[in-house]
Amino acid sequence: MLSDIENKLKIIDDDNDECVLPCIDVHLIINKKLEEVSTIVDTVYTSFLKEFDSDFTFCWYYDGKQKKATRIQKEKLRAWLKDKKKLKGVLDYNIHSAKSLSDTVAAPYFSFFYTRNVIDLRLSFPVDYAISSIKKIITNVLKECPIAFGYGGYSLLFEDDFAYNKNWTSLYVERLKNYPGLVFSEANAFGEIVLHDNKIPVVNWLTVLGDNFIDVLGGKGKIKQSLSNHFEFIDHDHAICIFAGSSPQLGNKTASSLPLYQEIGKLLKPICMNHKRFENTGVAGMKSEEAIDWHMRFFN
Repeated sequence: MLSDIENKLKIIDDDNDECVLPCIDVHLIINKKLEEVSTIVDTVYTSFLKEFDSDFTFCWYYDGKQKKATRIQKEKLRAWLKDKKKLKGVLDYNIHSAKSLSDTVAAPYFSFFYTRNVIDLRLSFPVDYAISSIKKIITNVLKECPIAFGYGGYSLLFEDDFAYNKNWTSLYVERLKNYPGLVFSEANAFGEIVLHDNKIPVVNWLTVLGDNFIDVLGGKGKIKQSLSNHFEFIDHDHAICIFAGSSPQLGNKTASSLPLYQEIGKLLKPICMNHKRFENTGVAGMKSEEAIDWHMRFFN
């Protein structure tokens, strides 16, 4: 039986196939040369594999070929990370739980994208996965990884060719407008801008701030004191993870339906990315100005 979240969010195409599926997304951005943190990335990947090993069905590399997620294929990313000669240029990898090669990607889903000393890790959980377990995994990741910035909440998974189907994108935009708690899926569009400008592009249920942002805001103590007692925190040496409530929310039509998301948006507005920077991070199916307004919804 489908959950209420799945019923609200998933998109079915004209052939009655699922082309967009919901998940709980966590995006983490690291500003390091890959050879400096390859062991850490390997640790995060290994822990995710351990949690969901039997669920994974297919994986994809930057060569563009989907392959069955055999033990050998699952180890390929780890082999890259151990071979410093290969840690150059662009590296792109994901592993997911699609029912077949003809079906859309599904959670659990893990992706790794690296270019020009920016690492984007995406951990996508099934919508019915225990929130306490997600928090435990995030706690372990923060212990291992020097995170610069991160965010997470309810999200949507789809294939790369999704943006070329106007019917699908119109339904996608409809979901984004109806449920403002959804997060933007393409975090690698933000990574270099975040690190170059030292500004954040988004807040949501989960927001991770690294040292640079913590210092600008006056320290962890001031951040905690500035937020209401509805917020929860995971605090580690070089980062703080802020949860706007005990679990992610979808909201209803307007940003004001998610007052905790607005509360953290108001607090973090001084470090919000200039709205013009969103011009290059479009949302499939939205016009430029409309997309900028959507990105800025919790900061306004």
